Amino acid sequence: MSLLSSDAVDRLRDAFRSIGYLTDPVLEAIGEQGQRGLGRNTTVAASCALDAREDREKGIAAAAQDPLSAVIRLWLLRQPVPVAELSALPMEDLVAAGIVAVDGDLARGEVDIRPYGSPDDGADGWVVSDSTPGLDRVITRTRPDYVLGVSPASTSLAQMTSRRRVGSALDLGCGCGVQSLHLARHAGRVIATDVNPRALEMAELTLALSGAGTADSSDDGPAAASAGRPVELRQGSLFEPFRGPTPERFDLIVSNPPYVMSPPRPAAERLTYREAGFEGDGLVEAVVRGVPDHLAEGGTAQILANWAVLGDQPWQERLAGWVAGTGCDLWVVERESLDVHEYIETWLTDAGLDGSPSWHDRYTEWLGYFARLGITGVSMGWLTLTDAGRSQPDLSFESWPWAIQQPVGPAIGQHREGVDDAQLADPQLLAGRWKVRDDVICESTSRPGAAGPEHIVYRQHTGLCRAMEVDTLLGGVLGACDGDLALGTIIEVVASILEADADQATAEVLPRVRTALREGFLVRC
Repeated sequence: MSLLSSDAVDRLRDAFRSIGYLTDPVLEAIGEQGQRGLGRNTTVAASCALDAREDREKGIAAAAQDPLSAVIRLWLLRQPVPVAELSALPMEDLVAAGIVAVDGDLARGEVDIRPYGSPDDGADGWVVSDSTPGLDRVITRTRPDYVLGVSPASTSLAQMTSRRRVGSALDLGCGCGVQSLHLARHAGRVIATDVNPRALEMAELTLALSGAGTADSSDDGPAAASAGRPVELRQGSLFEPFRGPTPERFDLIVSNPPYVMSPPRPAAERLTYREAGFEGDGLVEAVVRGVPDHLAEGGTAQILANWAVLGDQPWQERLAGWVAGTGCDLWVVERESLDVHEYIETWLTDAGLDGSPSWHDRYTEWLGYFARLGITGVSMGWLTLTDAGRSQPDLSFESWPWAIQQPVGPAIGQHREGVDDAQLADPQLLAGRWKVRDDVICESTSRPGAAGPEHIVYRQHTGLCRAMEVDTLLGGVLGACDGDLALGTIIEVVASILEADADQATAEVLPRVRTALREGFLVRC
């Protein structure tokens, strides 16, 4: 696929806007059932919704054409569409670029272009990628240089990324470019890299169509602010594009690396978007070990990845070893854990091997590979590294399989601040003025007729949705934390009301206040 010229991009964007090929109109056209069907990788419900829509249009105007339905069928449903129904599109440009193929009177989409919109930060536009494999249960082998579109993983990474304004950001392994669409809105400079040249081509078109655009390394000029700053694209594996006497450093690095732990295959047979030829979780380890050399002072890296569980060794111990000596904080949240069979079946299916004669042989190959490496399970989750400048880096590991409230990025972005505050010396902590985070509510439960509550729980309604059970003393202290009084004063007052010794109350409350700060129940005023 060759790229469209800037004029052709403008023509295509104008056509999309003219016919309403935007997120909300498309969702309205295919209906809720169609949306859920596409989520299951089936097109029947969406196609039925478009049939009904087209019938209504014909009832209003004889021989009416519905260009929006035609474009949805072309790309989202991957159906052949009469060329005459696509007259609203710049077909000559699309065919010349290899984006659409024409055979006789019918056109087919050769790649996928679909509207994208994020209510979280306003990033929107169109994402260009390869078509989703396995649509309508049609199993085909995935090409080695396949470019994945917006997926649950990429959506998770976008939602977990802190959207605080930063001077520079790196999209490491950018794929179709969706993370860069978000980064361009809150970073002064964005660089996106990928080892797959085809991914960079599609990312370039994604960014151009969506108004973010791309820039050469020599382009230091001002950029349009409406859709974000231009993104610089570089080809190379991991941190290779930044090799030099002085490593380039970034305030924010995001990555959803190709972390699938498949048995080694020849490079021509590997699926680049998910496999990189490393042994086990070696690629994720390489990313984590390489990040500290490219973080600016105070910078953060956010990584969505898998990592192996080896025998009886705690995974926390392994991951701590990856950052030993770097000086970086590490916060790991394990969101899911799979046994080797669940993991293997997931990725064999993803590779389009369901129902194929090679399924059993490949399954056996994976099992032997895992046994040789000692892999007994696989964890999936979030890794956050921060160059916090601590003499003693903070290492935190937790399993959190429970429901969260997306986007979780603000809570993750606040974590470093919470750790900073939780580590204050006692005098500073007591002199501080803190407040309960705005989304936290206090719940109390009791048995009917009881004189008072049996349980008091502070519960977050955004982010990780943590809960903290408190007693009367801590509940009284937290309840008074509104930013007006210093913590020490609040403890003294509550202790006096409860007729408790103030020093003893302070010694009892402070460790739990530190936990409340670390976990985001209390924040700075």
